[in-house]
Amino acid sequence: MMWPGSNFEYSGINATYITKYNHSIPWKDRVDTVISWFDNKVKPANLVMMYFEEPDRDSHAYGPDSPQTNVQIQRVDKIVKYISDQLNDRRFKDLNVIFLSDHGMEGVTINRIIDLRPIVGNISDMYGTSPVLQVYPKKGKEEEVYMKLKSFSTQNKHFHVYKQKDIPDEFHYKKCSRSPPILVLAEPKYAFHDLYDGIKWYKNHYSDVTDNNTFGVHGYDPKTIVMHPYFIAYGPSFKDNYEADHLYTVDMYILFANLLSLNPVYTDGDINRVLQVLEKASLNMAAITVSIVMLLISFGIIIFSVVYIKRKRKKLPIIVTETIFDEREGVALLEQ
Repeated sequence: MMWPGSNFEYSGINATYITKYNHSIPWKDRVDTVISWFDNKVKPANLVMMYFEEPDRDSHAYGPDSPQTNVQIQRVDKIVKYISDQLNDRRFKDLNVIFLSDHGMEGVTINRIIDLRPIVGNISDMYGTSPVLQVYPKKGKEEEVYMKLKSFSTQNKHFHVYKQKDIPDEFHYKKCSRSPPILVLAEPKYAFHDLYDGIKWYKNHYSDVTDNNTFGVHGYDPKTIVMHPYFIAYGPSFKDNYEADHLYTVDMYILFANLLSLNPVYTDGDINRVLQVLEKASLNMAAITVSIVMLLISFGIIIFSVVYIKRKRKKLPIIVTETIFDEREGVALLEQ
């Protein structure tokens, strides 16, 4: 149900049920459709992922601490209750419910935008979206661009400049074939000049947005606390009243593979971080697992996941859903 990336085939196979993103569809109608997939007697879904566009959308336009964002959080509270009520009404007892987010959000005002164009705009090309930009110097200008950016960074004090070889290892980015010659990263509460285009977009799509707004930005250094996502889960597969150590977004694939009794391929996720939150009985589950995952964009994403443990073996379809794109950036909203 409008899930990021779900429109792509895998080994020539697509999801059994797909609903493309359409923000005009009422939230309760989306839930009712998902419940019908889950309750289907012929092809019951064993994994359903559901996406909602708020409060991420308003948080970008008005900032994470705005009254508008708070209103959207209240909407999320109500739809989560509606989902819970619908599941309880159908007496699904063996359920695992998971709430996730993919990133946080930081507020940026227009006076904290760092414009790099006067510094290196005529000798380089810059791509990306704040707070990270990829810088590609013109031929023969690599060192000049780097030195000018470093000098301006020392003067400005609110962004970092890295040559590709110096990109921090924990970013897992410098060895990528798409890594730029130079990477710039803004400090929290700051952004680069690309945000001017974003503000123009917000002003065209929201009647009350002005230059005086605080705007929401995410993608800062993952160590930044306000960027941290959260994980809340309950159900027969999870420990009760247990406060977990760190979990990472890359661990979620292993978690869902475990709940679905699938053998995961290698990723950077850590099975030990996943196992800490699970009851021992769930680690060697022979039962087929059926899941509903609902993604609610928060200051990033909240995932509401329901896992229904089938006691009888049955080959069931895995359901993932339609890609949702950031309406301004035109790219899938992915992990922080």
